[in-house]
Amino acid sequence: MQRTRNRRSIRLPNFDYSSSGAYFITICSFERRYLFGKIANNKMILSDIGFIVAEEWYRSADIRQEIQLDEFVIMPNHVHSIVFIQKSESSTPAGGEGHGPPPPPPQPPPQKKYCRAT
Repeated sequence: MQRTRNRRSIRLPNFDYSSSGAYFITICSFERRYLFGKIANNKMILSDIGFIVAEEWYRSADIRQEIQLDEFVIMPNHVHSIVFIQKSESSTPAGGEGHGPPPPPPQPPPQKKYCRAT
C-alpha cells in the first residue's frame, strides 16, 4: 500500500508564480534516490546522471530565453538552484501579466544517448 503524505503548501495563496522575479528551486530525485552522485572527502562527486543534470542546467538558459541562471548545487538526491525569470512583452499572455493560462511546457527532444568523455 502506498503512503500518502499530507504536506502543507508553502506557496503564497495569491502570488502569481509565473511573474518576473528571482525563484529558489529545489528538485528531488524520485523517491529521493541517490542518483546524481555521492559525497566523498567532503566533496560532491557527480555520477553520469549528475553530469547530465549539470549540462541540462546550463542548457536551460539557451532554450528558455526568459530565464537567467544564477547559482546551483547538485547534491546526491536533489538540486538547489536560483533562477531569475524576466518576462518579455512577447511572453506576456493576452490580457496582461498573470492572466490567462500559462504557455504549454516545451516538448522534450527525442530520446538521445548521453555520453561523457573520460
